[in-house]
Amino acid sequence: MKEIDEVSVARELPDAQGLSSRQLRGVECVFCGRDLALGDVRDLGQQHYVVYGSRVSWFPRADPACVTGGAS
Repeated sequence: MKEIDEVSVARELPDAQGLSSRQLRGVECVFCGRDLALGDVRDLGQQHYVVYGSRVSWFPRADPACVTGGAS
């Protein structure tokens, strides 16, 4: 099993409640919304937010250019 390196993100993650279901599932970049191809992504680690009093996990992923703030 491949280990995931910790990623330093130059940007704050967007509010999960404003993201699409595809962004929450890691299919699209959390920053720009681009479809992500296998091997061309940065895993940003498990995150949590509260919905109706329940803690929910989400697993954001990003375009490599967006991680360093190079895309919008």
